[in-house]
Amino acid sequence: MRAKENYSRYVVAGLILSVAVLVSFQVYILREPQRIAAVSNADKVLAVAAGETLFKTNCVTCHGANGEGDIGPALNDSTFLKTTADDTIFSVISSGIPGTQMPAWNQQHGGPLTDENVNQIVAYLRGWQDTAPDRRNAPLKGDAGNGTVIFNSVCAICHGANGIGTDKALALNDATHLNQFDDAWYKDTIMKGRPAKGMPTWGTVLAPQQTADLLALIEEWRASPAASVVPTPTIPITPTVEVTPTVEVARPSNPGEPGTAIGLTADLKAGEQVFVADCKKCHGDQGVGGVPNPGSTDGTIPPLNPIDETLIDPNSTVYATNLDLFIEHGSTPAGPNPKEKMAAWGDTKKLTPQQIADVIGYVMSLNPAPAAAPTTPVTPTAEITPTVDVARPSNPGDAGPAIALMGDVKAGETVFTESCKKCHGDQGVGNVPNPGSTDGTIPPLNPIDETLIDPNPHVFAYNIDIFIEHGSTPEGPNPKEKMPAWGDTKKLTPQQIADVIAYVMSLNPAPAATTPVTPTETITPTAEVTPTVDVARPSNPGDAGPAVTLTGNVKAGEQLFGPNCQKCHGPTGTGGVANPGSTDGTIPPLNPIDSTLIDPDPKTYATNLDLFLEHGSTPEGPNPKEKMPAWGDTKKLTPQQIADLIAYVMSLNPAPTAAPTTPVPPTETITPTAEVTPTVDVARPSNPGDAGPALNLTGDAIAGATVFTDSCKKCHGDQGVGGVANPGSTDGTIPPLNPIDDTMISKDLKVFAYNIDLFLEHGSTPEGPNPKEKMPAWGDTKKLTPQQIADVIAYLINLNSAK
Repeated sequence: MRAKENYSRYVVAGLILSVAVLVSFQVYILREPQRIAAVSNADKVLAVAAGETLFKTNCVTCHGANGEGDIGPALNDSTFLKTTADDTIFSVISSGIPGTQMPAWNQQHGGPLTDENVNQIVAYLRGWQDTAPDRRNAPLKGDAGNGTVIFNSVCAICHGANGIGTDKALALNDATHLNQFDDAWYKDTIMKGRPAKGMPTWGTVLAPQQTADLLALIEEWRASPAASVVPTPTIPITPTVEVTPTVEVARPSNPGEPGTAIGLTADLKAGEQVFVADCKKCHGDQGVGGVPNPGSTDGTIPPLNPIDETLIDPNSTVYATNLDLFIEHGSTPAGPNPKEKMAAWGDTKKLTPQQIADVIGYVMSLNPAPAAAPTTPVTPTAEITPTVDVARPSNPGDAGPAIALMGDVKAGETVFTESCKKCHGDQGVGNVPNPGSTDGTIPPLNPIDETLIDPNPHVFAYNIDIFIEHGSTPEGPNPKEKMPAWGDTKKLTPQQIADVIAYVMSLNPAPAATTPVTPTETITPTAEVTPTVDVARPSNPGDAGPAVTLTGNVKAGEQLFGPNCQKCHGPTGTGGVANPGSTDGTIPPLNPIDSTLIDPDPKTYATNLDLFLEHGSTPEGPNPKEKMPAWGDTKKLTPQQIADLIAYVMSLNPAPTAAPTTPVPPTETITPTAEVTPTVDVARPSNPGDAGPALNLTGDAIAGATVFTDSCKKCHGDQGVGGVANPGSTDGTIPPLNPIDDTMISKDLKVFAYNIDLFLEHGSTPEGPNPKEKMPAWGDTKKLTPQQIADVIAYLINLNSAK
């Protein structure tokens, strides 16, 4: 009989193995968080490293090698990183900031980067947070040498070499001017510009350091000014209401137009409080004056009670405008070195438009205007009272950055559906209950409160924006629903708010202004024209665009007319298309066109058409179904395409020959009955395409010289002088760029840059049977960044500036 087997040792071994597995599992569980953290940290390190590479490849040109800021703002900044969430940074990088030089980088918005790439850049930026300096509060030290380079690149075209002035703008390097205005005024002017006078808003283009460099240059000029007399500005300050006083009305030394305050209702009590807090120390109790001002011609700060009598006017709007100019833009008193200067309360945002309106009302109450002649009675002796009060939110606050952006109606409709529809109803028609509110419902936005609508689109947008920015609580004992502060809480970006404003305004077309909009820069025809009737103008304001400087092609315009214009204006512009809700009931024909638009001067004729194409128009009527799009403002058509359409429409409606007494000078003959043919055609590349993003950037001629040497010199020669052979081409050589083809040169730097950019963006093949060398498409192939292209353009313009 076989002996009984003993399994004890196997049982013991199994127990030992089981215990070992359990212990190992527990150890694994205990170490798992550390493993996950290690993997996460490794992923983060990889993301940061990848983000650093992407940042150095794409971002340093604008934001600096270490995020210190250059053309764009500083990102390696403690305030920015502490107050900006990762998803906000992701959103800005992805979609860009319209109206600025910040492009959209995410592929979903037409950029080159994936979501993962953008997250890697965010991770890299976030890695700076613990060591980031507080750059926003650090004083910037300007470099006059850099300031000279910047001035020559962007300022000299208007203000002249060394700031001595031109026929376009006054001299800056002038003893009187330099002593009259301090650095704060110059900084404010550079940052905000004077758009109404043709001065760009350089704060959206130049970095803070570049502005500081310009101020350093101005300080250097003060030590040795080039001139001692300030030339008279070529463009006078024109108030929004024409004034014909018997004496010259006092004006501030600082230029500028009236602000939005004069469209608001003044509160005298609030105005008195603002006056005591901000104005009393300089103008005395109740404005009676008597405050010394050493260094000024008068020796004292002017009283406001009584006020300079030239400012008083029976027309309350004119009176308010006269005061507003001082409060908005400030003024430096006459004298060698006045100690006290009038602050620019509006331009520096130290007072809101409503506070300025309140102060204006209070000062006017201290100085009642005389009664106007019986034909135009005005009683401005007390509070400025319009026929209705403009609706205002319960939450205080001024307009946000959205009103400086261009809204997209289509995008606004999407945002409205996602964020606003649930409260304001489909397309804003309302009817959503709001228990506990006085009205019982949430107000509709279609139609919107009529007091918010204004013929001035800026005022209309302002009225809507302050609700969206800051929110509002409806009247009533306990309203269930309240208007969120979409801007203050960052729930909507400024661009999204601008889009919603545009959408809401499209639902509520403003009535035509009673006073025609006057362009800030009038295009003067070659011969004076005095029409017997008013020339038709679009409802949307704006000046002529770059298309009027280009040569239109009738054939190309005809091809554009079919897909873009025929559906509204009919075949060959003959009209007959219905437009319900408009006064006329139909869309106006373009063949024949409104006779007031036709002019013997082709430039004037082209300008009359261009205003409609650039900025669009809403027909008269209670609710027109069809509106004229703003083909230029929305970039739906390029300047050249608009010029082509203008040429085509002019060919359908030949202008009459000008009367012999006022012949049109033959310096630029245009025969609109056929193709518009200049004496020379502007050179164009063989490869098609419109201008790229480089045109929206500020070029650096010094940097452009470096890029030119690296990328262009081998074909175009040292400093672009040419002489490089190109076998197989018709000319046998590659064209020089110094001097450049003279058909590309234009006094309008935007046009000049546009002409060069087309070649750099898209490339070109020279004429000939088999040219060895071809112009690369530097932009399309991403071989040069938009900034590098802008720099090369600046360099080439600089080489040909005297030609």
